[in-house]
Amino acid sequence: MFVFTAASLAAGLAGHVGVLIAARVVQGVGSGLMVPQVLAAYVILALIVGLLGRNKQVGFWGFLVLSLVMTPLITGFFLIITRDRKVRRLSGPR
Repeated sequence: MFVFTAASLAAGLAGHVGVLIAARVVQGVGSGLMVPQVLAAYVILALIVGLLGRNKQVGFWGFLVLSLVMTPLITGFFLIITRDRKVRRLSGPR
């Protein structure tokens, strides 16, 4: 998570487009490193809830994926509306 957070800060502070692109690439690597943690949390949730709560598990997983997709879209919307580079700093870990 540290890799993603540090890259997000670097992207927010980027003064040149090359630095921004490099920071976004590192963000992608950092988010890829977090996938096993999320899957492990899903397995732990499955053990706690049990098989009877499978619908809730799938709903939770769908909500998690939806929130991961919507966060960059909402941040981009605010960036377009406000035209403020500081909005990029809001895209911390999801």
